[in-house]
Amino acid sequence: YPKTKKVEAAIESYKKAIQLNNQNDGAHNNLGVAYSKTKKFEAAIESYKKAIQLNDQNFEAHNNLGFAYLNTGKFDNAIQLFKKAIELNDQNFEVQYNLGVAYSKTKKFEAAIEPYKKAIALNNQNFEVQYNLGVAYLNTGKFEEAIESYKKAIQLNNQNDGAHNNLGVAYLNTKKIEAAIELFEKAIQLNDQNFEAHKNLGVAYLETKQFDKAIQTLTVATELNNQDFDAHFKLGLAYFKNSEFEKAVEPYNRAIELNDQNFGAHFNLGWTYSSINRFDKAIPHFEKAVSLNPQSLITHTDLAHAYLQSGNHQAAQKQLFIKEYLTASTKKDPEFFLTLENNKKLDAILEFIPHDTRVSDTQDSTMLTWLLMTLIQKAQQEKNTTCPAYRILMALLEKLNFTQRNYKYIRNQATTVTFIDSLCCTVMDFRKNFLKVGSHTTGAARPDEQKPLLTPEKREEKHLDMQ
Repeated sequence: YPKTKKVEAAIESYKKAIQLNNQNDGAHNNLGVAYSKTKKFEAAIESYKKAIQLNDQNFEAHNNLGFAYLNTGKFDNAIQLFKKAIELNDQNFEVQYNLGVAYSKTKKFEAAIEPYKKAIALNNQNFEVQYNLGVAYLNTGKFEEAIESYKKAIQLNNQNDGAHNNLGVAYLNTKKIEAAIELFEKAIQLNDQNFEAHKNLGVAYLETKQFDKAIQTLTVATELNNQDFDAHFKLGLAYFKNSEFEKAVEPYNRAIELNDQNFGAHFNLGWTYSSINRFDKAIPHFEKAVSLNPQSLITHTDLAHAYLQSGNHQAAQKQLFIKEYLTASTKKDPEFFLTLENNKKLDAILEFIPHDTRVSDTQDSTMLTWLLMTLIQKAQQEKNTTCPAYRILMALLEKLNFTQRNYKYIRNQATTVTFIDSLCCTVMDFRKNFLKVGSHTTGAARPDEQKPLLTPEKREEKHLDMQ
């Protein structure tokens, strides 16, 4: 009989045996094994459960049930079963290895390391466990340890392209670029359809400024997988660094098709269009980059340059005002508010603030909070409604609708209220004191229909060669 027919025959035999004696945990376990061999994992699960119900000390049933859960995507259940099996027998290679796999499936790579190491202590000649331990080390940033694991894996199987590729990744992360290149090339030699190896080799060529080779390799990578954002992004970068700006446009556009919310892709495509004097094309991508990362100084600068080259001097000036605001806020320049007497500058910043508005729970965590507090302190010192600090503060409060009505909303947006209380009370007390006299109400309108303060995400500065 073919092998599958023998397994089916075994299933029928175990079913008959169970009919004769349904209290035998071994028979239920073996029936589960037969079901597993034919990929009938749900049926196998029921058999293993019955075996454990009959004998909760049955090591094989616990391990096998964990394996069935592993194959049906129930990884947390698998982890619990493997742990129980290890309590019954911690000297079994398979169960230690299986626990490591289950942890890896749930991205708990740090937890996976220990069972993989225990499995290796029980059997150091198994390729898969060495390989998987390397994966766990890579994903926890332990690159030197990953190098040792993959070296051992390659000693056990030097024809595995994945092991060569992953060892190359570990070398790449430890700046051993030339060694990484050799391994990626070896992986491709073993399997010329290995997309990851082509992409990684392209990245290594970029690192060593071998742009022609990077372009050639990354082009192959995009042909092998046209749905990978990173491959198209890196290909665009390779063309750009090789001063082939026209050719960089297509891969960057494709990268944006795959992920139109990526700051780096829009920023880089804006640079690319600017490099060929297509500022009309550059502007929408710089604008998108600004919307994705409002605090990026270099993006505001480049957008201003693109506006200027397109003849839109007013828009260019506005971006430079915003850049000045971001720079001064970062440096905590206490005199910055005086420059806001320039109405165009104030208007530009007020227009920008809704994208930047964020009240947080620490005094120096947000630029807007710093600006408000600086203006309040200066206005309190001056005690004069005609002083620049007062007029600018009133304009900001009107823009932000900082009223008693939305005070509760603002408090609810913070993870803690200590500093929020301080800020809100300071603003409300300030307004109360200054608004006692009717002449002090100039510019202090409080339209209730305006939106309250919002809370955007933190953004980090990104550069040309980053995603």
